[in-house]
Amino acid sequence: MSTHDEIYKTQLSDFFRDLGAEVDASINAYKVELTNFFASLSPALDIAERAQAELDRTAATQFTVFKYFSKQERTQEIYLSRIFGDLLNPSGNHGQGVRFLQLFLDELTRWNDEWSKKLRGVIPNMSLKGCKTHLEFPTPEGRRVDVVLEVPLEGKNDVFRIGIENKPWAGDQDEQIADYLKALLEKSPGNARVLYFSGNGKEPSEAALGKLEKWERDLCLTVPYRCNSRGYPSLENWIQQDREQCEAERVRWFLKDLLEYIKSQFEIPAQTEPETEENKA
Repeated sequence: MSTHDEIYKTQLSDFFRDLGAEVDASINAYKVELTNFFASLSPALDIAERAQAELDRTAATQFTVFKYFSKQERTQEIYLSRIFGDLLNPSGNHGQGVRFLQLFLDELTRWNDEWSKKLRGVIPNMSLKGCKTHLEFPTPEGRRVDVVLEVPLEGKNDVFRIGIENKPWAGDQDEQIADYLKALLEKSPGNARVLYFSGNGKEPSEAALGKLEKWERDLCLTVPYRCNSRGYPSLENWIQQDREQCEAERVRWFLKDLLEYIKSQFEIPAQTEPETEENKA
């Protein structure tokens, strides 16, 4: 090795030694700063914790019945279906009569398409007070529809039936939506619809729709849990409207918790908004 190489090697070694010392010094200084920072936060955190504890003692700001939900998605799905069924029941324990059902129908008809137009044409003939809700409604194929609404039609010896398939997380089954629609149409020819409550905002799969013809598919509507604007029809919007118009304080608090639960469990779907009466212009 030449003298020049030895000098270069020595200089390089000195450089990295000095660099290492500077890095260590910087790290140590940063650790000290972090330690002092968190030490200064401690009193403030203690005060905040005491303030939160005092607030919770009188207002229970962190309490919600939904924390007691089972962690199993299937069990949560059943609970949610029961909640929706009860809210849509004019005789439900909420005590609000037909109000939640009417708001639900209003929410569905925000769409400016043939499905909504036809439903808007039927609503004036509906006797909402006589609506009956059924959970786990059986079909001839041995399936069970999560919720079925049976609304008498005034002046007619007929009932308008709306089947609800609640899919917050679970995947579809083959022919599921097709079987539901056919079962409802057999009972109410021309007066039946199927709603697909979708946790991710996606429509039912082709396998679930089966061999339904176009006119039959037009009787099925996807309703997402969340919305990407206030004007987009969704369960989130419906529950918000229920909360705003509910007259019972206990029910309003429950609806508030339900809204927060939905927002915490489901993401806003990234999809194009359909045309509604509000965004038509």
